[in-house]
Amino acid sequence: AGQLEMVFGLDNKFRALKYLNNWEHLIQNPYTGGFRLPSVYMKEISVGYFSGDGTQVARGVCRNAWPTTYSGIGGDRVPADKPINASFKVTAFYWEWL
Repeated sequence: AGQLEMVFGLDNKFRALKYLNNWEHLIQNPYTGGFRLPSVYMKEISVGYFSGDGTQVARGVCRNAWPTTYSGIGGDRVPADKPINASFKVTAFYWEWL
């Protein structure tokens, strides 16, 4: 198993953050504290690597992945004209370049 750190740009509805939060709740039920089976929460994630100018330079897929660490929303104060990012670490059993 290996880890991958992912940074998501958030829109004004924080959809990526909500998706990842819901994904984490598939691991452990926030109301009962009970853990679910890995077959419920493990997912396949397609990953793109981009250069500084936004050009995609590589692509891969993580198989049997699950979120392990949420690093929070970047920066204490984000200017209104800059995107807000959220950082997550995901652990995966299998990685493949496409």
